[in-house]
Amino acid sequence: MKKILTPVAILVSTFAVTAAHAEAKIDYFAGIDAGVNFGGKQSTKNFANKNDKESNYSQKAKAAGVYGIHGGMTIDDHHRVTLGYNHSEQKLKEIAKTKGSKGHLGRNGVAGEEAGVDTLKLQYDYVYNLTNNINLTGGAHLGYQWYGKSKETGRYAPKNAEKDNTDSMNGMLYGLQTGIEYNLDQWTFGTELGYSWKDQNLSAVGAKTKNSGEGTFLTSVSYHF
Repeated sequence: MKKILTPVAILVSTFAVTAAHAEAKIDYFAGIDAGVNFGGKQSTKNFANKNDKESNYSQKAKAAGVYGIHGGMTIDDHHRVTLGYNHSEQKLKEIAKTKGSKGHLGRNGVAGEEAGVDTLKLQYDYVYNLTNNINLTGGAHLGYQWYGKSKETGRYAPKNAEKDNTDSMNGMLYGLQTGIEYNLDQWTFGTELGYSWKDQNLSAVGAKTKNSGEGTFLTSVSYHF
């Protein structure tokens, strides 16, 4: 993870210093985002009994909407630094109950789970001017996620399920993104596809739960000052 975070930090610092130079051309902007997260997964492992199906399983996350705000600056038309905040939901799918086969035990059903997720993200993109109005973008990002209280859902959840605190799953994320955008006067309309790896773990006695990475598709509207 340090091998990825260090180059990104150097890039952001370099362009921040460049922006302070009097001769640099700086374009400030702010806007809104909306899209969807997809492909996430949460895995739980029991180190005391690695062959126990009850304690070792992975739950896939449903695609979930994401929305947020962003602001930043573009330096000399090509180097863009953006700070953004967004909110989404982590919706883990339930795992169906299975029957035992000869010599093997079945597995009880595992309830689904929902929790709110807030993300603060710093992003760098190189902007390539394809035409006067169309740009291609690509770069890297890093950030931090906070998880709200979670609630079990589905057939296997308790009837009176209450929300539990999942703050200990909070953690870093880092990744890559690419996109295309259209400029119209002082407005920019864009789409972006990215992937984030997550450094988010919850350790208990003899067990560990981990969030894997996920993809994000975003559309955005930005106004240039």
